[in-house]
Amino acid sequence: MTVTVGTSSRQVANGAVDSFVHTVLYSRTLSYEHIKKLHAQLSPPLVLINRTLPEPLFHSVTFDQEATATMIMNHLIGYGHQRIACITGLLDNPTGNARLTDYINTLKKACHCI
Repeated sequence: MTVTVGTSSRQVANGAVDSFVHTVLYSRTLSYEHIKKLHAQLSPPLVLINRTLPEPLFHSVTFDQEATATMIMNHLIGYGHQRIACITGLLDNPTGNARLTDYINTLKKACHCI
């Protein structure tokens, strides 16, 4: 199995198009069209992590960023924590943005401190 984390199409193509048994792809920056092209070039199955596409061409493993952030925040607040940091990653992608938005919304609801 190969796990490829790529920020450019060249990185992903070089890492993913080898003849491995499975390829797991985590990339927020590749276009839908490029992922379709990779899928057509690969003989092993392709699995996307943390990304869904308009067509179910292959398997995808995702989870609800907002619900998870709310659950974690409520857990920490429930135990009396008041100084809770938010690690988002880059804010120009949907994952980082979802984490920060829910962090702020949960704090507003729980303690009205923002």
